[in-house]
Amino acid sequence: MKLLFLTQFFPPEIGASPRRMWEFVSILRSRGHRVVVVAEVPNYPKGTVFPGYKNLFPFQKESYNGVCVYRTYIAGMKRKNLIERLASYFSYMFGAIFVSLFIRDVDVVFATTPSPFNGLAGKIVGVLKRKSYILDVRDLWPEAAALVGRLESGMLLTTALFLSRMIYRGAERISVAITYFADIISCFYGVERERIYDIPNFVYPEALGNKTIPEEEIRERYGIKKEDFNILYLGNIGIMQGVDILVDVAERVKQEKDITITVIGEGVEKERIRSLMHKSSPGNIRFFDGVPQGEVTSILKAFDLYLVMLAKNPVNEYAFPAKLVDAMFAGIPIVCAMDGYGRTLLQEHRAAYCVPAGDADAMTEAILFLKGSRSVRDKLAYAGKRFIHEHRSRDVLSNRIIHFFEGNA
Repeated sequence: MKLLFLTQFFPPEIGASPRRMWEFVSILRSRGHRVVVVAEVPNYPKGTVFPGYKNLFPFQKESYNGVCVYRTYIAGMKRKNLIERLASYFSYMFGAIFVSLFIRDVDVVFATTPSPFNGLAGKIVGVLKRKSYILDVRDLWPEAAALVGRLESGMLLTTALFLSRMIYRGAERISVAITYFADIISCFYGVERERIYDIPNFVYPEALGNKTIPEEEIRERYGIKKEDFNILYLGNIGIMQGVDILVDVAERVKQEKDITITVIGEGVEKERIRSLMHKSSPGNIRFFDGVPQGEVTSILKAFDLYLVMLAKNPVNEYAFPAKLVDAMFAGIPIVCAMDGYGRTLLQEHRAAYCVPAGDADAMTEAILFLKGSRSVRDKLAYAGKRFIHEHRSRDVLSNRIIHFFEGNA
């Protein structure tokens, strides 16, 4: 079977979306299927074209780790405002539709959100090729955009809701990264529940190219001292992550001279948070550039504690960040500042020390408690690894993923 993947974000870009898409591609290829990908020229999350690529119009073609990938021209790379984000979405949508005209003998058209324009591209390409299309939903757009404040116009929101309804109802099958999304898509948009597959973010280390980096090398790279209590945040530094809580946490723990906080990642909020940190000058927090997904596990294992946080926002109450899956797989204890579904799930499995979103005092208290209790840290790490093994491993989910893709073969 030959599948056409329409995904704006794809490796070597980093983040939850390119990681999930590459895992899907890898599982499909392991079962003998052929996959052709149409993605943007790599630029996310910094908004600058990756070395070795050019933002050529209309597209360029390459073989990425044995997969045929068409890279489309993209506008609005910085995505700092609504105009730039729409330019990015529209340029990819039209580019993906155009490129797809040159790709023959496709059996299945697959598209991924949260941008509904990507789903619209999938629907249009499916019509042009006379093939049904399937859809992966990682976020509920436009609901999420409205709650974040990115869609304030009533006309824009109404149009976006109409577009989403058309995309959801037109898809032969839909996969969702969060179980709760299935209920909303079914009840609000009228999609039959049996057409929706629950496929949460999972771990497939072979697909991610995990490589073992000596701990000494990681310690030297990030200035980690064995005698210190080394805390890590690794991931996107955007509006919804609420990483600015670290400014307050760093100030509260600065009297603990052996506590260091390392922040690794990229995002639109990075420079603002660095500026806030510079003004407060706690001296115990350091920032580093983002890293390839294949290095994440080795980096996580070199630290004593991992922090995950989400901004206090209604849309985040249904989130379960992919970085949690990485951390639990690596066996590092986690302090998680979030509300809603993700927090409930972690507490149910005792896989993290959870505190309310945005509560710097509670996060500080959790850090100081875990610093002094190695046994609790070990229990959290063990529970996290057990959760991954039982619920979020490739072995557990691969058959469900294959069934989702092969349903209309």
